[in-house]
Amino acid sequence: MPRIGGRKLGRGIGYADSEFLGELANILADKYWEFYYTDTNQIYTSDYPITLEPHVKDAPNYYEGFGMYGAEISMPISKNIVLVIWDSPYFQDKKDIDCLFSELDNKGGVDVIIL
Repeated sequence: MPRIGGRKLGRGIGYADSEFLGELANILADKYWEFYYTDTNQIYTSDYPITLEPHVKDAPNYYEGFGMYGAEISMPISKNIVLVIWDSPYFQDKKDIDCLFSELDNKGGVDVIIL
């Protein structure tokens, strides 16, 4: 059975622990969120759509990585939008793009779009 933060997740809705959800929500709210979009509608997903990229070697793993120092969390949220959540203490250079949309180009580059 899958686990998050050392806790077993039940079948279906596994986040029934309101204290755990509150802690996780606070952790995620304190990070920088950037939305990448493309007009090509070519964002794909899988059975495991959330990826976590640790940028600090041997950083302690809190909340299955969601609370890890230096973590980059990515997930597709539609056929043309990807959400990337950056650990704010580590990625301080991302502060200016918090909650902005950035355009993905077909070469893998990004142009920031301020709305």
